Amino acid sequence: MPMTTHRPDLQMTGLLADAPVLRAGGRTFQYTVFRSMKEAAPWWQQAEPADDHFLKTDYLSALAAAAPDNMEFRYVVVWQKGHPVGVIYTQLMHFRTDKSLNTAEPRPVCTIQALLKLFKSYMARKIAFDGIVCGNLLVTGEHAFHFTDAVLPARAVELVAACLDQLSESISREARKPAVVLAKDFPVQQRKIAASFVRRQYQKATFQPNMVLPIRPHWQTFDDYLADMTSKYRVRARRARKKAARLKVRELSLAELQTFSEEVYRLYKNIAEQADFNAFLLHPDYFVRVKEHLADHFVVTGWFDGEQLVGFNTAVRNGRELDAHFLGYDPAYNPGAQIYLNMLYHLIELAITLGSERLVLGRTALEIKSSVGAEPEEMNCFLRHRSTLPNALLPSLIDYLEPRVEWVQRRPFKDPSGQGERRNARV
Repeated sequence: MPMTTHRPDLQMTGLLADAPVLRAGGRTFQYTVFRSMKEAAPWWQQAEPADDHFLKTDYLSALAAAAPDNMEFRYVVVWQKGHPVGVIYTQLMHFRTDKSLNTAEPRPVCTIQALLKLFKSYMARKIAFDGIVCGNLLVTGEHAFHFTDAVLPARAVELVAACLDQLSESISREARKPAVVLAKDFPVQQRKIAASFVRRQYQKATFQPNMVLPIRPHWQTFDDYLADMTSKYRVRARRARKKAARLKVRELSLAELQTFSEEVYRLYKNIAEQADFNAFLLHPDYFVRVKEHLADHFVVTGWFDGEQLVGFNTAVRNGRELDAHFLGYDPAYNPGAQIYLNMLYHLIELAITLGSERLVLGRTALEIKSSVGAEPEEMNCFLRHRSTLPNALLPSLIDYLEPRVEWVQRRPFKDPSGQGERRNARV
């Protein structure tokens, strides 16, 4: 259930007596670091965003209760004159590149390709390190920090960057020795954020884009969405839905999710273990814990063939957005029932029904997501290694190890400008 707490008296706790100091824009701030959300909640709740569940105590408590292996958390509260004015969310992870990269590539066609693949696998096995992530590895988007209106946006970014510097140093004195700091998923248009991190020797990296479908105001039903499509894609959508007509689709309650929890996790692993890059596997209790904490804000949809659960998808009602979350399905149902494509259509219909303004579909499967109308939004990430030489080599190393993705951006809607489909590539 959502966590409810009360703010204890600061003078009684002495919380700020030895709290480290941050300075930005000529102002002085302090910050405190908590290892558990239970400890942080009384103050975190005073500065958390109103419309981003991924930075609120309810979701963060659920994640902490069912965290992936090798993931810890640090919850940072920033203070000004004794009042909480900001929160910064960080995850501590042990990364092993050989465990995260799926090296099951097509069979090499020549000796050079075989040698390159062998070298790449060798390099991946050699790369293992602890890291601090400012943001959330489980979701795509800007869920790293939030400040109240008392702090100007430019000053907030300076506070975050300065805090990460100090946090990296303090954690290095513990058992973990974080070599890399990653601040993730900021829209490329936010140039002040980029400038603040680059000044501190962070390397900018752009990975696969976030795929987002704006929900047009006149879409009141799924048929309205279809009416805006070209004939080719409208026929395709109707044909796909017809193929899945024999599957029963329904929202799962908490009790039903608990009943099907083992099957849900098995279906999730079916898909997660096939990904090109996967930094973690979810805890088996993750979906139940999130449903317990978010209740109706976490929508779990089951796909059934008779009484058998053959797929599921999840979404978080997040303010004006609907964020697609994890899913899973039996691969045998994808060719005949086009279950993945139908899950995308289901999410679109759900976003329309809920009155969402945007459907956030995240990274991966870029081309099929564009085929239902999603557009790519480029996101910046910022990385810094503690040592100078490895830090300088980070962009080249990322470019070498990141799986290559080539895709065609589809244009399913009637477009009076005549702009056609275009090829995109990640190299």
